[in-house]
Amino acid sequence: MKKNAILLACSLFVILAASAGNPKSKPSVPAPIYMDNNYHGPADPEAVWNPVTKEYMIFYTGRRPFLDQSSYVGTPVGVAVSKDMIHWKHAGYCSFDGAGGEPDSEITYWAPGVIIEGDTAHMYVTVKLDSTPVWGGPSNIVHYTAPATDMISGWKRQSAVVTTPISIDATVIRNGDGYEMWYRDRPTEETGGLYHAHSKNLYDWELLGLAKGDINRVDVTGHTYQEGAFAFYWKGWFWIIADPHKGLAVYRSKDAVNWEYQGIIMYEPGKRFADNTRARHPSVLIKDNRAFIVYHVQPFLGYNPGTHEAGDEIYQKISFLQMAELNCENGKLTCNRDKTIYP
Repeated sequence: MKKNAILLACSLFVILAASAGNPKSKPSVPAPIYMDNNYHGPADPEAVWNPVTKEYMIFYTGRRPFLDQSSYVGTPVGVAVSKDMIHWKHAGYCSFDGAGGEPDSEITYWAPGVIIEGDTAHMYVTVKLDSTPVWGGPSNIVHYTAPATDMISGWKRQSAVVTTPISIDATVIRNGDGYEMWYRDRPTEETGGLYHAHSKNLYDWELLGLAKGDINRVDVTGHTYQEGAFAFYWKGWFWIIADPHKGLAVYRSKDAVNWEYQGIIMYEPGKRFADNTRARHPSVLIKDNRAFIVYHVQPFLGYNPGTHEAGDEIYQKISFLQMAELNCENGKLTCNRDKTIYP
């Protein structure tokens, strides 16, 4: 009975999304913007503009909630595309070195970080060769490249960038003539946090250790755990938005090295359809100097205070992708997730 209700709710979403908006009025971004065609579990979105194909792309962890304990492993990287940030469609699942491309994967891929330079795309994705439920075995952050014209089936492995066994969730940004990466790691029980790496060419990386400033200071932030960080440059600042499972933590920096904590955004539930719980795992698209945050929500998961639970029931694991617009007021990042968006 419960599963039938879930499927009915998902079908209702498809109908509502297809009919959303008044055709006589200016088109706006729907809520949600996307659900995965197969398992209804898109998570960890990475949104990018592809200047070669002239389209927006979202790469995401293709969670599989209806497989219960295998929800978080055996997951592929799914892809959604849009020409206008309003109408999104499923474009497929990534294959790596010619393998994969299906909604079920023999190995586990999580939280891809993607950057496009020239006609080449670079993906830094968490890879687990052991997909034993619930969370799989050791993970590495692995670098793949693809032609910008084929960012679904064209991925070829380059190297493992971070090989400590619990490294996850890479984000990469250009900084002058080089590139910066941040990722979640825990080399020892005492040294968990967000880590920093630098590269001059996107292939060779120098691992620099824990990120500096407030970003790992529990005494300043109160966050003992953060994942899913996303870095971007906007309004004269470098920004990192991370996911401590209690809203989204915001940090800013002038040099992309020393980070200042700004607080939490998007903790309170939104009022739009299926946006009624905490925002998770963010990504940001910059368009015409406006910043649009893309994030996943699990609308049927009722968080308990102070917990990081993923939800044990199948229906709690269903997720959607949402979009909202960020604002920068006096150098501080804010977000009204209920505001209608006209991109």
